[in-house]
Amino acid sequence: MKRLGAGVGYTAAMASPRRIGWLTAAALLVAAIGGAGGGPDLRYPDGTPVPWDRWLAETAPVAVVVWSSWQPRAPEVLKNRAALKAACRAKGLNLVFIDVVEPLEDGRKAFAGTDVTWLHDRHGSFLKRCRVVTVPALVILNRKGEVVARLEATAAAVEAWSAP
Repeated sequence: MKRLGAGVGYTAAMASPRRIGWLTAAALLVAAIGGAGGGPDLRYPDGTPVPWDRWLAETAPVAVVVWSSWQPRAPEVLKNRAALKAACRAKGLNLVFIDVVEPLEDGRKAFAGTDVTWLHDRHGSFLKRCRVVTVPALVILNRKGEVVARLEATAAAVEAWSAP
């Protein structure tokens, strides 16, 4: 055994192909679950996958309302969407709702009969990617998909925001 330092040893077994294979598999698993690369796992209301890069190129800059029908403030945000949409438009932003952490059918029911443009995020991948800690919330993304602001999901918050 080679000594690497105070009480730390290195053996040939530590560098075995089996151990290296396991470490590679673990790194790939971390990347697949929420690490770097790719976009969040979003779906259109019909259930088809959202091609993140293309969607972003067509939609950004975008104000995303991270929303769930089960949240206590959800009805209020949905009721005030016209004012929110107008405030976003005045700032040059498209407005999209992302329904998170609930079944797709719940989102369909919640947005039925509304003029809301929305996407679905069953497992919260958008929450994780943009580090959203409260719902509802509003996240502003630039054309690169970078978060440029995290705001309350209100027209007043958007109106008070200054673009970088």
